[in-house]
Amino acid sequence: MGDGLRIAFAQRKILGRNGASRIIAEQMRIFGEAGHEIYLYCARCNREAIGSGISVKTFFSLLPGKERRRRGYAEGYEKFCRKNGVGLAIGNGDTVFQDVLFMHNMLEAEHRIIKGGEGFRESPIFQIHDRILTEQKFKVLICNSIMMRDYFTEKYNLEKSRVRVLYPGYDKDIFNTADVKSSSVLIRERHGIERKYALGFISSGNLLKRGVDVLIDAMGMLDRELSKYVSLLLIGKDDKIEDYKRRINEVNPEIQVIAVGAVDDIANYYKTIDILLHPAHIEEFGMTLLEAAACGVPVITSKMTGFSEVLRGDERKYIMERSDASSLAEMTTALLNDAHTRALIGASSAITAVNYSWERYFSNLYGIYEDFALLR
Repeated sequence: MGDGLRIAFAQRKILGRNGASRIIAEQMRIFGEAGHEIYLYCARCNREAIGSGISVKTFFSLLPGKERRRRGYAEGYEKFCRKNGVGLAIGNGDTVFQDVLFMHNMLEAEHRIIKGGEGFRESPIFQIHDRILTEQKFKVLICNSIMMRDYFTEKYNLEKSRVRVLYPGYDKDIFNTADVKSSSVLIRERHGIERKYALGFISSGNLLKRGVDVLIDAMGMLDRELSKYVSLLLIGKDDKIEDYKRRINEVNPEIQVIAVGAVDDIANYYKTIDILLHPAHIEEFGMTLLEAAACGVPVITSKMTGFSEVLRGDERKYIMERSDASSLAEMTTALLNDAHTRALIGASSAITAVNYSWERYFSNLYGIYEDFALLR
């Protein structure tokens, strides 16, 4: 890679739990270890989440209104990079100028699918995203999935040569098939789980986007006798999580529903559940799905998740054409009643996940940067 560069990352909020924050933190760590000088331009950050050896510039504005503050942040990054002699500027959907643009969300598509209408156009976040992709002040756009790539290239008439797909990675030292029994004992004791089966509905947050409404309807369709043997863990940061628990209990009182919320030791939960249910209305990739698969957990999801693109063979039998309660209930029932198939799909998923470790991710990322001569 030659001599080290000054590399600046822009992300308004990097707090550690969601997929985008973890991807950025991992990039900063790897580039720092490779001898580059790392800067982070942000409005808020969790210092523990980003690690050491990173120079943080916190953007602060007294301008009234979120829209004006967002615009100030978006435009201020270019000045920051020029002032500090930055050799490689990396943006994540919050800044107008950057050499490399990572997009983590498809806000317009998400709004249309979940809420419908045109209300999203008034959102300051959408307006910034729309401006970034319209002005195209970047050398390369990196998308989390083929679904995302195709959406942006068509909507904004992007040159395909400037757009690459790079699936996020996972930490194989944390997410793996080791110590499954001890993890299961730990979590079962922590939450008083005595039932035979444990299902997981897991996300960093925004459970509605991940199809919690579909999950609720599907749980209402489960056979009541089978439901007596089922615990369902709701995991993720969401103010309505207790309400979702109540609604599931209303449609099916036989299921034990545990509203866990956000957790730090998520790998232990993956290793406890028998199936991950992820009927997302739209999910640009879905790192929780990859992490669960790496732990040997069968995943039921829809074609509207980027992760579905990496599944192979019989794993694809559990991809719904769309987020649908009837299909989710049917697939869940079939897997719960067939331990042999459940084990085979789990083992196959773990093998598939190996191809998407962080090591593989950065090997591919360096290849993209070399293609565009960005590390020279």
